[in-house]
Amino acid sequence: MIFGRVKTEEQKAEEELWFKAEMTHRQILALAHKLNNSDIENEIINLAFFKK
Repeated sequence: MIFGRVKTEEQKAEEELWFKAEMTHRQILALAHKLNNSDIENEIINLAFFKK
């Protein structure tokens, strides 16, 4: 026997929207962390395109 409430379609849609927003938020935080911890200026300076 299963105990608990049955979710309505509206609740399922709201939960799915929350999940999508949470994943986007986590991806943006990961990207921000990667950019803050990288030496972008040094990488750009050392590109062959800029060494010409």
